[in-house]
Amino acid sequence: MADNSLKVANILLNSQMRVKIADFGLAAKLSSDFEKRKTVCGTPNFIAPEILDNSKGYSYPADIWSLGVICFNLLTGKLPFEAFSSKEIYSKIQEGKYSFPANVNLSIAAKDLVSKMLVVDPEKRIKLSQILRHPFLSPKGGIPSYMPTSTMTTIPPPSFIK
Repeated sequence: MADNSLKVANILLNSQMRVKIADFGLAAKLSSDFEKRKTVCGTPNFIAPEILDNSKGYSYPADIWSLGVICFNLLTGKLPFEAFSSKEIYSKIQEGKYSFPANVNLSIAAKDLVSKMLVVDPEKRIKLSQILRHPFLSPKGGIPSYMPTSTMTTIPPPSFIK
C-alpha cells in the first residue's frame, strides 16, 4: 500500500474479528516492490521517519512503521511519539525516541515485535513475512479469538486479556 493513512481511527473490526482498513484518501498503489513515493503526508504521530526525510522516498516499510505505532497504541493506550507540537513529534520519530509506559504490563514478545517495527532505518525494519511468524502473533501469543461487545465501551477485564 505504502501510504500514511494507516492509523487506529482507520482500522475497523467486524463481528468475525476480521480487520478492515478504511480511508484510502492518501493511499497510493505501487507498481513494483522497488517503487518509492515522495509525497510528505499523513497524521503526525503515525508518519515513518523516511517520509519526513524525503530525500530517498519511501515504500512498504513505512506501512510497517505505522503498524508499529498502531500496535504500541493498542497495547498501551498511548502513542509512542506524543508531544505538544508536530515539530517535537517529528524530532522524536526521526530519533526513534520512545519508551514503553512502566505502568503497562506487556509481554516480552509484544515489546519485541513493536520494537522491531519501530526501527528508524527502513532497511533494518522487520518485514511483513517476519511479523506474521513472530511469537506474539502465534496462537500462544495471547491474541483472543473474539472480542466481547463490552470492549466497545470499556477496557476488557485482566482475566480476558490473559
